Amino acid sequence: MNRFSHHVLALVCVSFLLAGAAPGLAEGARGTALGSHLLEGPEVSIYNIAGEMRVLEGTGPSVRVEVLPGGRDGGRLTVEETPVKGLPTLRVIYPDSRIVYRDYGFGPPNGITSDSYLGYGGSRIHVSGRGPGLEAHADIKVFVPHGKRVHLHLAVGRAWISDVQGEVSFESASSSLDVERLSGALAVQVGSGSIRVSWTKGSIAAETGSGDILIREVDGNVSVEAGSGNIELRRVGADRIAVDAGSGAIVGSEIQVLDMSADCGSGEVDLDGASAGRLSIDAGSGSVRLRLTKNIDALAVDAGSGSVRLEAPSDLSARFKIECPKRHLHIDFPVEMERGDDDVAVGRIGGGRGRIDIDAGSGRVELVRR
Repeated sequence: MNRFSHHVLALVCVSFLLAGAAPGLAEGARGTALGSHLLEGPEVSIYNIAGEMRVLEGTGPSVRVEVLPGGRDGGRLTVEETPVKGLPTLRVIYPDSRIVYRDYGFGPPNGITSDSYLGYGGSRIHVSGRGPGLEAHADIKVFVPHGKRVHLHLAVGRAWISDVQGEVSFESASSSLDVERLSGALAVQVGSGSIRVSWTKGSIAAETGSGDILIREVDGNVSVEAGSGNIELRRVGADRIAVDAGSGAIVGSEIQVLDMSADCGSGEVDLDGASAGRLSIDAGSGSVRLRLTKNIDALAVDAGSGSVRLEAPSDLSARFKIECPKRHLHIDFPVEMERGDDDVAVGRIGGGRGRIDIDAGSGRVELVRR
């Protein structure tokens, strides 16, 4: 796990324990029976340590939460409804600090399991796929009426959000998340796990320490970050897109955006069918392939020592500055050169309306017509 993963995991663990979701803090709490619960108000929070979470469209004035216990010791779980930070909050209470969730990791018979230690302020929770402890988890369904704001906290497990019209935040130490047909803002922070968002309208801010991110068929501003994992964008329309992959590829297709930045520490950047006003790409030590569907106002590419291939419309109009060995430069456009040193080329293509700056170090640069 890299430093980014530890940072995200630490933030998630702190929020769980500050909210009192740690079993050690909750042993003296008075829990209520599991089953169906109603949370009143425009904004609510839900906490659980282990299990699955499904978030669906709801009706009526309240957020409805259904809690189904699982595991050999599931009957020992209770639910507590107590305001946290001024918000109506539902928490699943685990009467032990060592929790066994059989679906966490692969578990037997493969002999592979997962472990998470959540600690803060002297209290510590251990969640494992096997071994001694409280063998219990809770599967939760959340029904969200139109216009509500819901904060979801799941330490380990899996989560799905679909057909919700409202604002949703989700955080987890280790969980995958699938989102479909959400109308509203989405904020996601997970220590490890994949994130997939499809057919959504609204802004997206998503971070994972370790895992892939897929954003497709989305209309809204996007900010995504993966410490270790690939990021893919398909058919995204936005004013602003920011993508950061620590170690992994950034791949995109059919992107329409006014301003986009892509930062890839070690991995390639491949954007096919991009329409952007301003585009900034930093590929670290990887290659860059970019296929523009129209002229661009400003393009800046830093590929470290990787290759750069830019495919642009035949009517490309831009001034350019390209830094790479002269023998590694190929321009498939009529150009007016202003400077042609061994390592720097400066000139104009067409009327020179836009601006192109490329630094490929010792790599190869190609500017070709689509």
